[in-house]
Amino acid sequence: MTVSPTIPTGRVTGRFLIGVADGPDADELPDLVPAQGTITFTASVPYVPTPGAEPVTVLKTQIRAILDADGYLSTPTKADPAAVAYRGIRLFATDVTTASVKNWTWTVSYQFRNPDGTSFGSVVPSHPLALPAGAVIDLTTAVKVPASDAIGVPQVEAMAAVAQQAALDAAADADAARVAAQNISAPPLVTQSVAGLMRASDKTKLDAASSEATPNTIPMRNGSGRFSVGAPVLPENATTKTYVDDEVAKKAPLVHGHTASGIVDFVEAAQDAVALMMAAGTGVTLNYNDAGNALTISSTVGQALDAEAVRDAIGVALIGAGLISVTVNDAADTITITTTATANSTDAFLRSRGNHTGTQDQSTVDGLETALANRAIRPRTPFVVRWISNAWEYASLSAAVTAGLDVAQLIMFVGHPDGAFPAWARESDVGTVG
Repeated sequence: MTVSPTIPTGRVTGRFLIGVADGPDADELPDLVPAQGTITFTASVPYVPTPGAEPVTVLKTQIRAILDADGYLSTPTKADPAAVAYRGIRLFATDVTTASVKNWTWTVSYQFRNPDGTSFGSVVPSHPLALPAGAVIDLTTAVKVPASDAIGVPQVEAMAAVAQQAALDAAADADAARVAAQNISAPPLVTQSVAGLMRASDKTKLDAASSEATPNTIPMRNGSGRFSVGAPVLPENATTKTYVDDEVAKKAPLVHGHTASGIVDFVEAAQDAVALMMAAGTGVTLNYNDAGNALTISSTVGQALDAEAVRDAIGVALIGAGLISVTVNDAADTITITTTATANSTDAFLRSRGNHTGTQDQSTVDGLETALANRAIRPRTPFVVRWISNAWEYASLSAAVTAGLDVAQLIMFVGHPDGAFPAWARESDVGTVG
């Protein structure tokens, strides 16, 4: 992605050499060889919102530079992080005036290697780096001087510029605050619809709030979530536990008993209930005298029966149905019951088994299940039925019989992946082997 011109940058350069003992050359002076390794730049803020004509939020990540064959700080290629694209590296400027976050810095960390590849360690301590927009800063002018807290002059100037800008911004903010304070008028007193100041009398009431039953104060729950009230006088008053306990103590227990004499009209109500439960029956009459509290039961059992009435009752009760008919001859005092069930066939025809159709459950035939269970199966070679191409070799029992199956022969079903049998295997009593 091409960096937008609305986000200023600066350029960082530098060269790092390692002093070693004199090598095979003409002089006797120590030699300087190019250092190898990486230099990492970490922003002191995770992101910087940058408003403007092209607003953008820049997320800050670690940026890693490498040292080339001559020890120069370089930007690596995108394809190969160990390959050099060009010398120097561009970073976002730390003094962008249009950004929401100002005066942040980069932290520079060093990791070097000897020419033979062994670690040289981080001999240069990490340090902050202020990078003004458009500036080119050589890290040699930014690193700390050993045994002191000093930093390079360019960094001092850059940090001084940052501090000066911060002071100007603070002064401008203070001027704006003074102007805003001059335009502020005293707020009104608070109401139910308008925010404002609290009245002194309301503050007094608020301060006097208590969890005790103190007259003319606002109730306030204590640490247990409770507050006290006085004893109730009116029905709508809040009450106390003592008042409730006293009133409950006056009531009878939930489970209790009474004597008959202690219940108003109990005896009368019981007599009326008994009279309502009793009902007269055949030959039995009831007479309840409510005023005299007496119940008289009379019986006519033992009187002679009326035979005609009995026959008439039986004749009415008997009703013909289907092939059965009932004939009542009141004059002759007879009741005739007849059936037409065998009117169209002789008894011999009806008893002949050859004229019977349908099926009969084997359990209804005496000894049939035992005889079948004890029947000896002739030892013969099993008849094999195979599962081929997702289908049984014989699709039905009749097809297997046609192919030579004896109904008394064992059948072996082979090849099914789930060990299942075909549905027709249960159509007869032949033995099966999975």
